[in-house]
Amino acid sequence: MRKFLNRLFGKNGPDHVITITVLLLCVFGIVMIGSASVGMSVKYGTTYPIKNMIKQSIFVVLGFIIYIVIVKKYRNNWIDRKSATFLFVVGFVSICACRLSSPIKGSYAWLSLGSFSIQPSEFMKIFMMITLGFYMGELEELYYIDPRTKPSLKQTRERIKRNECAIYPALFIVLPFLIVAFVQHDLGSALILFFICIAMFLCAPAKYYAKYQKIAVVLITVGIVSLGVLIPIAMKVLASYQVERIYTWLHPLADPTNEGWQLVNALIAFSNGLMGKGFNASSQKFGYIPESHNDFIGAIIFEELGIWGIGFVIICYCILIYKLFDYAQHID
Repeated sequence: MRKFLNRLFGKNGPDHVITITVLLLCVFGIVMIGSASVGMSVKYGTTYPIKNMIKQSIFVVLGFIIYIVIVKKYRNNWIDRKSATFLFVVGFVSICACRLSSPIKGSYAWLSLGSFSIQPSEFMKIFMMITLGFYMGELEELYYIDPRTKPSLKQTRERIKRNECAIYPALFIVLPFLIVAFVQHDLGSALILFFICIAMFLCAPAKYYAKYQKIAVVLITVGIVSLGVLIPIAMKVLASYQVERIYTWLHPLADPTNEGWQLVNALIAFSNGLMGKGFNASSQKFGYIPESHNDFIGAIIFEELGIWGIGFVIICYCILIYKLFDYAQHID
């Protein structure tokens, strides 16, 4: 495998451990999606598992091709103010365009492209990382203000820097969150996107952001402490189905035949022993866990492959997280 990757990328290519780990997860994921999709054959036809696997394989192949191109051709000067802002605009327009598609289970989170559909908020996460990485990293250095600058000129430059390096990034964080949460009606994706952006902001190394980071930490702390007050307010603001999901999460056994059906059956899937029933032997995927090949596929993996299957996924993710943190520590 290493020899193949060396030929494909060259000696100065990406980390082989990361590449191999991602490929293993992709292959394992496609196989398990096929197994979990068997339970939907009654609804969508006997060829549904194969079609689902082929569709996911196409996405993986396209993604890997893009990965190869970026690794071979990428240069640091690709990311500047124009390209970073362009990516944000493309992502923002795409999440707004979702409103033109038909809703899926009350959410306008998908764009239909023939027989395929994509979720723009997933791409927006990457675009936001690139955009905020530039605005709060490299751009701040470009607006360095010499302490010897005349007071009148210094004030003007400080205002410009505040707009470019603080206000604009704040808008970049808030606007996508509002669109995904209240236009797409996808609160889960909105919160993930928001927390990614906040984490990036709190990790911004420039001293310029220190005072803003302190304010953010104080607000977050106050928010956590005030949860007792905020939750009742949130219950009045959120849609009824969102309130039901939160209640079901807190009380999964309160309504096991209705709102708690999927969660309870996922827990049942985890109760079939540490070793699992064997590949493709899940019973919960046959109507007990709706759309079992999506968000709740972890339950199917454990039911079939037991601790070995779920352990494989966890170990792969631990390797990726470790490698990424390790690289982050060594970036100048």
